[in-house]
Amino acid sequence: NHPNFAFLCETRKSKNFINTVYRNLGVENRWVVSDPINKGKGLLVFWNNEVVIHQILCNPFCIEVEFSLSSNNEKSWFIFVYLSPCRRTRIEQWQYLNHAKVNWGSKWVIAGDWNDILCQGEKNGERWRPEESFWGFIKCLADLGAQEIYMEGYPFTWGNNRVSEGYIEEKLDRMVASLHWLESHLYAKVLNIFKNHRKRIFCFDKRWLKKSGIKEEIQRAWNQTSYGSPMYNITERIKATRVALLKWSRSFKTATAKDIERLTTEMAGLREQGGKRNWERWSILKKQLDEAYKSEELFWKQKFRVLWLKEGDKNTKFFHAFTLQRRKQNAISGLVKEDQTVCTTREDITDCLTGFYQSLFTTEGSVDVGNILSYIPSTITEEQNDTLVAQVTEEEIKSALFNMHPDKAPRWDGMT
Repeated sequence: NHPNFAFLCETRKSKNFINTVYRNLGVENRWVVSDPINKGKGLLVFWNNEVVIHQILCNPFCIEVEFSLSSNNEKSWFIFVYLSPCRRTRIEQWQYLNHAKVNWGSKWVIAGDWNDILCQGEKNGERWRPEESFWGFIKCLADLGAQEIYMEGYPFTWGNNRVSEGYIEEKLDRMVASLHWLESHLYAKVLNIFKNHRKRIFCFDKRWLKKSGIKEEIQRAWNQTSYGSPMYNITERIKATRVALLKWSRSFKTATAKDIERLTTEMAGLREQGGKRNWERWSILKKQLDEAYKSEELFWKQKFRVLWLKEGDKNTKFFHAFTLQRRKQNAISGLVKEDQTVCTTREDITDCLTGFYQSLFTTEGSVDVGNILSYIPSTITEEQNDTLVAQVTEEEIKSALFNMHPDKAPRWDGMT
């Protein structure tokens, strides 16, 4: 990711220290810091070269930035905050924001650590708070005319790191915006992401088909002895094949994009040597680069399954672009339910779709349509009808499956 802004709070570092760090990083003159008071918190905002800064206002708890992007002259305000954990001080900070908003115009965003929650549902753990303790923060956002931007991911942003029953977590960080800003950014959302240590999920990679030894691995896994019904045996063989291929794939890497970059760089160095280059090494690299391009093309072809293009067409960029376009078109960011409320989480969208189709295909009452059908001419003969309602044979199922294109309608594992 390449964000336009980055915000750090509780830095506990002075302006002089940060100046040295950012001079070494090569982002001089593209950052601003609110110095910590008495070795207190400290705020830091920095931005990339696409951002045009018009003015910056700083105080110990917030940094207000008026900016535009080099590709768009429209001005907006971004306010980065770290509010006090002390309620009395926090009330004064709410009042400051309410008075300062007259300078922000109609399009602004406030993001950071608010050190408060809006309801009991934003807290997990002991020591429940009385309802009236939320009213001040609710009133603050109402006075600002701020709407919260939907946050996707883990619902809490802070935890006290205590073990067992003493653990508490809360949603202290959030991003809110003016209505006019939200109207210009309809699909804006906040991602609350943490490092994922889950086990690797199996997904068949068609690039494996180019590797030697895959046929033997599949045969070895498939021929393992299992006992039970025929369907159970097939399920167990598929499971054993998944496990075997996952272990086998760990013996090599398939990061072909990095391989292409590495090979291209090395070949560029040899090319500079002209006719004195190591031609044997050049020939090896050229062959490896050709194989890497083929592998990369196959990967993106599998990603979006355009069936009329075949391997060897050298359309990797097209494959990549088509995949990203299809992913964007297929995305459902929200649905409006019957009560006119909007659901945006994956769970709510799933429930909404399930309920809709259950209602759609559920009959209400019974109607005698015999009289109506008697006036509709029959176009299907008795013999044709018997064929349509006949029991499906194993040969028909096998024929239908084996006549499908091998890349069509894969399951989540990309194999079955």
